[in-house]
Amino acid sequence: MHVAPPPQPQLPSFKSYIPPSIPTSSLSAEVYAAGLSEAQRRTEALLQLQTQDSDLRDEDLLEIMAEFEANVAAADTYLAIKRDGLRRMWLTKLVRRRKR
Repeated sequence: MHVAPPPQPQLPSFKSYIPPSIPTSSLSAEVYAAGLSEAQRRTEALLQLQTQDSDLRDEDLLEIMAEFEANVAAADTYLAIKRDGLRRMWLTKLVRRRKR
């Protein structure tokens, strides 16, 4: 009599951690693989904003912070932009859009 070996456990993909309400194309695999919640990613973006872009005017920082609070995708985008000049251009555009 032949007994089959027990099935090997399957490791879940990063997509198994994504809430169904969020499209998987909206955020990178790295964000989910890190296992960070939306609140943790937003907090990380706020902390980095205060260190990496601390030379911005306080009024502009407040606008950016408000955007991160309301839109975690904006915080994720901020965290993903590694080039300083590009990140600054993106922040400037964000502030202009919010002030309209």
